[in-house]
Amino acid sequence: MLYSLSATISSKKNYNMKTVFTLLAAILLSSILMSKSLAQTNTFPSTGAAGIGTLTPNASSLLDITSTTKGILIPRMTLTQRNAIVTPAIGLMIYQTNSTPGFYYYSGSAWIAVSAKGASRTLNNLTAPTAVNVDLLPATTNTLNLGSSTLNWKNIYAAGSYYIGSSRVLDVTGVNTFIGVTGNTQNTGFANTAVGYNALFSNTSGSFNTANGYGALAFNRDGSYNTANGSDALYSNITGKLNTADGDSALYSNTIGQNNTATGENALHSNTTGVSNTADGQGTLYYNTIGQNNTANGYRALYFDTSGGYNTANGQVALYSNTNGDNNTASGAGALYNNTTGRLNAAVGEQALYGNTTGYNNTAIGEHALFANTTGSYNCALGEGAFFTNIALSNTSCIGYNSGKNVNASNRIELGNASVSVIAGEVSFSTYSDVRIKDNIKEDVPGLAFISKLRPVTYNLNIHKENEMVYKGVREDEGEWASKYDIEKIKMTGFVAQDVEKAAKETGYDFSGVQKPANPDELYSLRYSDFVMPLVKAVQELSKMNDDKDAKINELETRLSKLEAVMNAQLAASNIQVLTSNISFASLEQNIPNPFNHTTTINYTLPQQYSSAKIIIVDKTGKALKEINISGNGKGSLNVDASILASGAYNYSLLVDGKLIATKQMEHLK
Repeated sequence: MLYSLSATISSKKNYNMKTVFTLLAAILLSSILMSKSLAQTNTFPSTGAAGIGTLTPNASSLLDITSTTKGILIPRMTLTQRNAIVTPAIGLMIYQTNSTPGFYYYSGSAWIAVSAKGASRTLNNLTAPTAVNVDLLPATTNTLNLGSSTLNWKNIYAAGSYYIGSSRVLDVTGVNTFIGVTGNTQNTGFANTAVGYNALFSNTSGSFNTANGYGALAFNRDGSYNTANGSDALYSNITGKLNTADGDSALYSNTIGQNNTATGENALHSNTTGVSNTADGQGTLYYNTIGQNNTANGYRALYFDTSGGYNTANGQVALYSNTNGDNNTASGAGALYNNTTGRLNAAVGEQALYGNTTGYNNTAIGEHALFANTTGSYNCALGEGAFFTNIALSNTSCIGYNSGKNVNASNRIELGNASVSVIAGEVSFSTYSDVRIKDNIKEDVPGLAFISKLRPVTYNLNIHKENEMVYKGVREDEGEWASKYDIEKIKMTGFVAQDVEKAAKETGYDFSGVQKPANPDELYSLRYSDFVMPLVKAVQELSKMNDDKDAKINELETRLSKLEAVMNAQLAASNIQVLTSNISFASLEQNIPNPFNHTTTINYTLPQQYSSAKIIIVDKTGKALKEINISGNGKGSLNVDASILASGAYNYSLLVDGKLIATKQMEHLK
């Protein structure tokens, strides 16, 4: 009966829903009533479909229930009740009301909870090895993030090639990393990292390169082991290797240069083939193209250098103008600023050797040392402002603060400044004087003729005036200390250089002791040690004169003795009594001055009692030129007018009562 009713339902497809419910109720009731007696299994037709809420049940279903207001309510039970089900069928479903409520189905071995659909945040539903092996693409461009500004991934581990952003790379080796629009379609290099638009864009076989920034290493082809950080850093590099560029456009033009390090915007910007250069600072070594082994630290240090090599510049704009000078060392802001082709110079201190252009082998230590030098070479300046003024001297050394301000000739050394009052040492300065290194030796140094024209004076220095004359408003002597002008209080003894120059000229003496400046506005100086030679010559001349005088005196004394004997004999024959008791108190002194050229004074002493006294002047032959009677007693003097005498040596004698008291020699110079 059940079968026939079921068949009837399945065949009567045009029954309405009410009829279906009536028939189902009848069937269920009949089944209940009959089950006790028949013990028959209920079955559903193997063909056809029944519909609840629809007149057209889906042909693929046995029962098609359709509703927009109600659902199907499956059996509800507790965990204990669920577990009490005997031999549950595979796929049996219930709704559990306690202990993690939810829908459960029997898998054949256990009850499994039906989880909500969605991504697993722990990826615990993936089987080993855990992997994501599909492209992760957003639905549209720029719509999804990986991480967030507050919740970030800690580490990302990966192997092979990686592309973040649009890429045009055909990575053959599979061991490169590209982030951004970058890369060449034929890359065969490996272990490269490129981050930024067009970074390592043209790379083909270069390896172990790192490019970070727009256009970094953009044209690199075969270069390897390069590091470029910054927009357009190492932009033009092709085959150069082992270069490091940190900063916008650092090493921008480098093509094949290697072992260069550039740190700072535009550092080593123009370098193409130069090697082993180090530039640290904005614009350092900017124009260098082929120079090598240069080191520049500081804003625009070695800025204009193109091909110079082995230079070291430390400090803002140090060696700024250098083009191809080499082996220079500049340490300090503006040191060797104007140097272009000068080489082998060393400048330590702000603006040391500032003006040097082509001078070479100069050493300047101290602020503004050798400041004005342009073309001079082999100079040395030690101390702030040392050798500040002159522009083209060579082989000149100045030691000490502001030393050398009066230097006006090459090949000299100056110690200290105008305030130095003592230059001391344990021994005297030695000058080489070996006969083997002297040519044209002549004994033509004048003595008395030159020395007698000198004018020894005392004076006080005025170093305020000296500074004014030397610096001429170009620079002030800024240094100050307590005793700076004490030297102006010291009473000096010496000569005036212009006086010495005049005396030398009048005697025809080419005297090395006067240093005449090339410029009339500059200062004279004297070498006092050079006065020793004419002084020695003068002493030698005086010594010879004394020797000649002594010989003449001896001769005169002999002649006078003979004359005295004759006179005494004549007096005796005439019976004239000579009183000699007081003659022993008479004396004759040396004339003053001697030598002389205008007048000279002869001092003498006469006894208390005598009859006559006179002074006789004779020439070298003994001829009496003048007899002068004198009188009085005690000390007296006689002035002799040189106009009566020719130039030469003379003897004068004192006679008292006809007896010779003494004879002296005097010399007249015209």
